[in-house]
Amino acid sequence: MESEFDQDVNRALEKWPNVPACYGWLKLDRRGNWLIKDQPITHKRSIEFLSRNYANDGAGQWFVQNGPQRAYCDLAYTPWVYHLDGHRQLFTHVQSAVENLSSIIIDEDGNLLLETEFGIGVLHDSDLVPFFDVLAHHQNKQHNADDLMAMMLNLNRSAKDTAEICWQHGPLRLRTMLSDDIPREFNFVVAPIESNTEID
Repeated sequence: MESEFDQDVNRALEKWPNVPACYGWLKLDRRGNWLIKDQPITHKRSIEFLSRNYANDGAGQWFVQNGPQRAYCDLAYTPWVYHLDGHRQLFTHVQSAVENLSSIIIDEDGNLLLETEFGIGVLHDSDLVPFFDVLAHHQNKQHNADDLMAMMLNLNRSAKDTAEICWQHGPLRLRTMLSDDIPREFNFVVAPIESNTEID
C-alpha cells in the first residue's frame, strides 16, 4: 500500500533522497499506540504526523516517513489496529474509516483480527464486547451477541476451522488461525531489520 506523505516530507525526500533508514526506534502496540524506544507518544500533533505518514515498503515492512528518513516500525502484533467509534463504525488506528470487512480471524488467545481493505489488524481489546453487538445487529435476529461470542470461542483454534455469519446483508467468513502464522499468511514483518530492506 502506498501512502501520500505530507508535502514537507515529500520536499525533504527530494532534497535528501539517500538518508539511511532507522530501525528499532518506533513501535506500534496492540492498542494502536505509537512508542519511541518503548515510551508512549502522547503529543497530539506528533501522533497525527506519524499516522499521516505511515506506509509499507512493498516487502511487508511498515514504516513512518519522518522527513527524509524512513523509520521502520516494530509491530506488537499486526500492522493495523481497529477500533469502534462508539457506535457501529470501524476505524483504523490512523483514523481511516473501514468500508469493507471481508473476514474475521480468531487466534488461540481469543483475539479478533479483522481483514479489511487496509489489511489485517487486531481489534482493540476494549471493543471486543461492543463489536459482538455490532455483529449481532447484522444477523437478522438469528443470533444475539452472546450466541455469536459462544460460537466463535467454540471454534477449534488449534486448527484452521471456518464458519460464516452475515455482515451488511452478505456472508462474512470466520476462521481460526494461530498467532504465529498471521505474519506469514498476511505478508508482513513484525520486526524489520536492515538486511530485509530492498536496495534500489
